[in-house]
Amino acid sequence: MTIEKIRYFIEVARAGSITQAAKNLYVSQPNLSKQIAQMEAECGFALFSRDRHRLELTEAGEELYEHILEVPRLVDEAFARAKERSIQSTRHLSIGVMELQAMSEMLMPAIARFSKEHPHVDVDLERTGFGRLRAGLHNGDYDMIVTMCFDARAEADICEMVLSEPFPMIAVHKDNPLAGRSSVSFGELRDEPFVLISSKETPSGEEQFLSECARFGFVPNLVRRPSSLESLLLCVEAGLGIALLDNNIRLDPSTPVRLVPVKDVPAMSFSAAWKKDHESDVLRAFLEILKSAS
Repeated sequence: MTIEKIRYFIEVARAGSITQAAKNLYVSQPNLSKQIAQMEAECGFALFSRDRHRLELTEAGEELYEHILEVPRLVDEAFARAKERSIQSTRHLSIGVMELQAMSEMLMPAIARFSKEHPHVDVDLERTGFGRLRAGLHNGDYDMIVTMCFDARAEADICEMVLSEPFPMIAVHKDNPLAGRSSVSFGELRDEPFVLISSKETPSGEEQFLSECARFGFVPNLVRRPSSLESLLLCVEAGLGIALLDNNIRLDPSTPVRLVPVKDVPAMSFSAAWKKDHESDVLRAFLEILKSAS
């Protein structure tokens, strides 16, 4: 006798119909009929009397229904209490966030709600680069990271949840003629010097960038290969080249860097990523809040 069969029995008794109960439970009618028949066989007596229009509980079924009605609720409450106790026994949640990204809308509301609901859990946040985020997730320094989707998907054992899809932008120095444009086609950039994050930091990022260049029929002129987004922006600020970024990048108001929309490049999605085998009750509770907020 399983909790699932008990739930099915209770819903059929309430609905008075296999057809209606199946709709309420979002299961197929044949499967529900089979489950009820199995339950009657396990009990050793009939639970329902059947006619063409409605199922009625037998006297034995009525007796069982009255005593078993609260079982699913009690089981759910027991698991909820146990889950909360598990969360309370964990005092720490560590989240790594990609450097230079604005997280006020993407992440912070979920953290505020989580901290309110679980004040005993300390949430640690750290900004860092692609390589450090991946390494920290694998060695347990982070329970979850927020990074570009292409970097999360490059890892076979990583789960992910897409959080946002910011617009692709070209970062240029304010004196570059492109800085005055309202938008630009990626194909127009074939003769521009590019600054690209090192492939050691994000091999998948380089692969995606080169694939876009090939789609537009050119090989990029790569003049710098910095190891961080901070260094990449410094190169753009110095006028050494341009860079493909997104509109979620945080820029200092005084910087000479300008962001120009690229109208024919796919959105550069961000995701929350975590290791399935490191998924704790605390992380699951946070992911539920994050999912509802995104």
